[in-house]
Amino acid sequence: DNSSKLVDGPAEAEGPISASNSSSAITVVAAAATVYGSEVVKGNPWGVCDVCREEVPNMRCCSCRRWIHALCCSPAALAPDKYPADKQWHCPACGIANQAKCLPEEEFLHQAAGVGSAAERMGLTPDWIITTAAFKVFQLPRPTPEHPYIAGLLDPACNNKLDPNIPAEVLYDKKDDGLKPSNSWAGYHIILNPDFRAQVQWKFVNRAIDEVENGNVPAVLLICRNSTDTAYFQRLRPYPRVLLRRSSAQFKDYDKSPIGFGVVVFCVAKSSCQELYQRFYDGFAMFGEPNIPIDRDFMSSGPFLQLLDRLRRHAEQHARDHWVQCSSCGVWRIITYQQLHLLQGDATDWTCSKLRYDFCSLGSLSSEIGSLHPVPTVLHVDQSRTAI
Repeated sequence: DNSSKLVDGPAEAEGPISASNSSSAITVVAAAATVYGSEVVKGNPWGVCDVCREEVPNMRCCSCRRWIHALCCSPAALAPDKYPADKQWHCPACGIANQAKCLPEEEFLHQAAGVGSAAERMGLTPDWIITTAAFKVFQLPRPTPEHPYIAGLLDPACNNKLDPNIPAEVLYDKKDDGLKPSNSWAGYHIILNPDFRAQVQWKFVNRAIDEVENGNVPAVLLICRNSTDTAYFQRLRPYPRVLLRRSSAQFKDYDKSPIGFGVVVFCVAKSSCQELYQRFYDGFAMFGEPNIPIDRDFMSSGPFLQLLDRLRRHAEQHARDHWVQCSSCGVWRIITYQQLHLLQGDATDWTCSKLRYDFCSLGSLSSEIGSLHPVPTVLHVDQSRTAI
């Protein structure tokens, strides 16, 4: 599945974490920072600030766990120890308030490296993603008592080979290093949910694209952060994707979706992939927002305009609110598209008494309007409402 995406420390240790002397921390966190062969930059074992993208951030949000400079926080400070003890700062990434306190350097280093008292979370792929990808999209055979794994499937970022979250035929864990050229991916469908740290994720994304484009693997189902500002995300532009809703992107070892970033699922394939992409859409579209790659030439073509027209009609019938005004009391009511269609051209004598449970989100009404209790206000009216 993947390794060490986020690290949560003990409750009493949450809050901004001070790195007053980050250069001296290299020896402590070197082992943790060299996951999958990534190198430690001197003075910067924690990556870059999530706001300014400069090195050596010195604060960490207790909610989204992102590293930030004290100068990039709200309110800003020259250093973590410049905040008053009773002062709060707000994370610019997720908006959560953090208590301004600094931890002893040893505890800070433990949390930064993901060792000591910190509890590791793996970001285990939800079962519905595994089954949808393996059996509906890839159409692989289901496990049997004789073969208790998914034949033809490979997981290059397995959480634990003794108890794998994805029961693939071939597993590479952190010790194996699924990025090693000697660990072949050839001939297998891939479900890839790598470490969400950018310095690790881009390496898996690059290899996944190379394996597909070189014809070594038929397809890759990639779960990654929706980080459109990263270089690896731009390399994924040619491939269809679904931006998952937070309720759908809940990792198995989290009580709820991690705050601070979105999760996207890509289907990476090259040849004879039209039917594969259709199965990908059928399997994942209901769990988020489907997106397809487009360019300027396609936007100037007839098929693009036809697509927009189909999407407009679908949104009109299934996603928009349609309003009608009662000619008696003057109150606006929400009705369905089917009811709206029946009223087109003649709504001058429409009254609330014509509402029925099947046609209105407000429920059924009694025949005598005057005896009704006031209807809860739903007039969050905008330009998209249809007025008759």
